[in-house]
Amino acid sequence: MTYNYTDYFNGPTLLSPNGGELFTTRDINITWLEPSDINAHDQLVWYEILFAESYSKIKAPNWITIAKLTTGNSSFTWNVSEYIKGHRCRIGIRAINSWGQTSKISYSASNFSIQDRKLPTPAVIEPTRNTNYYSYVPFILDKKGINRSMFSKSLLSNIL
Repeated sequence: MTYNYTDYFNGPTLLSPNGGELFTTRDINITWLEPSDINAHDQLVWYEILFAESYSKIKAPNWITIAKLTTGNSSFTWNVSEYIKGHRCRIGIRAINSWGQTSKISYSASNFSIQDRKLPTPAVIEPTRNTNYYSYVPFILDKKGINRSMFSKSLLSNIL
């Protein structure tokens, strides 16, 4: 008798990222719930975490394995390469047993984005063109263009 193992082999349930997030940092925390019957099959099981950079509902996703972890884990921090960027990203996770059979993939419900963190350039009010300066050149910045989270309070108070 042959059967499809995925019909009764429960896999983990992905919790995050679940879609709509915008990641500008290089570390993404991936979390999931382990299946309740993880040891019911009396065999070694591990998790495979997958990534699709350009997810499409029309085409089958090109899943790339980013990690393999043993059971007993429910989170993984993925250090994303600086070359990975996209607006249609998804994470998936599935269980694999010692026979190589896999559960269904639990994946993000919607797309999320990975981007570089780009700070706005502050507007320089002074120095200006065709102005003569003798002993020093003052730099005066537009306060609205300065990202306050990038400066310590003491340094920020000296600037502003």
